[in-house]
Amino acid sequence: MKSMLKVFGTVVCLAYVLVLCGVGPAFADDGVEPADTRARLEDNIVQFTTNAVPTNVRFIEIRHGITDGQPYAGTTAKYDGLKMLINVRAGRQKSEETGNSFADAVADGDAVPCYHVTERPKELNFWVEGDLEIEQNGETYTCSNFIIAQGNTLLRNNWWIAGPNAKSTIPYVGPLLQECTRSSGGGIFPPILSITPLLDGSLLPACVNEFNLSLALSSS
Repeated sequence: MKSMLKVFGTVVCLAYVLVLCGVGPAFADDGVEPADTRARLEDNIVQFTTNAVPTNVRFIEIRHGITDGQPYAGTTAKYDGLKMLINVRAGRQKSEETGNSFADAVADGDAVPCYHVTERPKELNFWVEGDLEIEQNGETYTCSNFIIAQGNTLLRNNWWIAGPNAKSTIPYVGPLLQECTRSSGGGIFPPILSITPLLDGSLLPACVNEFNLSLALSSS
C-alpha cells in the first residue's frame, strides 16, 4: 500500500511540475485559445460584423509572415449572410521575427488590436497581407494591402488589423481608416473602409477575433 501511494505521489508531483513548466494540452479551435507550440495546421478565423451586404468576398494574398517551422496553407474569405470571415490556415507559435516582419509590412501605417494594448506586438504567430475585395450591388470595392495578424495576450490568441495605408483615429483603438477603390472608377470621393474592435462597457476593446467593418460610399 505504501509503495502504491509513493508511486501515486510521484505521478502527481510530476504532473504538477509539468504544469508549472507550461507543458500540457494545447487548445486549438478557432484562434481564441493560447498559442499551440507544436507545428500543427489550424483554422484561424477573424470575423467582421459589417454594414455591407456583399454578394462575394475575396482576400487575395500578397505575402505573409509566420514563425519558422510552422505550417501555412493559405487564406480564404467568405460572407456567411451575417459576417465576413477570413480564415488563415496556419500554425500557432509566436516569435519576435514574425513581430518584426509585421512591423516592416505596416511601415508608417497603423494597426488596431482585439484586446487593448498601447504598442505594436513584439511577437506574433503569423500575419498575412492581401487585397480585400468586396462585391456589392454589381460593384467591386478593393482595399489594398490589408493586413491581418494573430498574436496572443494573457490566455488568448488575439488579432490585429493593419495596413501601410491605414490610419487610426485613436492609436490602437480606432477606427482604423483606409481608402479603397471601386471597379467602376466612379464616385466623388473614394470608398472608405473603417475598422473598429468590439468594445466593452469601459470603451476599451474586449474582443478576441471580431471587429466591426463599415464601407462608406460616396454618390456616383
